[in-house]
Amino acid sequence: MSTTVVALDQSHGAAQALEWAMTHCDADTRFVLVTVLPAARTGQGYPEPHRSEWEQAESFLAKILGDAQERLENDDIKAECEVLSGSPAGEVLDAVRRHHADQLVLGARGEGGFARLMIGSVASAAVHHAPCPVTIVPVPGDRS
Repeated sequence: MSTTVVALDQSHGAAQALEWAMTHCDADTRFVLVTVLPAARTGQGYPEPHRSEWEQAESFLAKILGDAQERLENDDIKAECEVLSGSPAGEVLDAVRRHHADQLVLGARGEGGFARLMIGSVASAAVHHAPCPVTIVPVPGDRS
């Protein structure tokens, strides 16, 4: 059984990334859906995300998984959900390593040019540092 980590945020591309993964991976693939609550690293004086943020993120993952299963008419998909807190790129890459993933799938947020330079990019970090193949699913119609 192979494992595919699907990194999801609440952008428009998240649903496309999940559906792409579920339609392009083998039937026996185990999916690990992760979302990251951005938070400062421990010890930097910033509070961890509030419990309501964790609950909202858990609900988001459950809903996006349920919606994908309904659209694909497949409720036998093996998936687990994880809400993480920290640096999005670092947490996603840690999840890939922790689950010994065979693939990482994520949606492109469509940030390009100066915005990408200033805020960084989880996709860019993943491509450069993931220990497995990375698939970046573009948002339909996005040409940035």
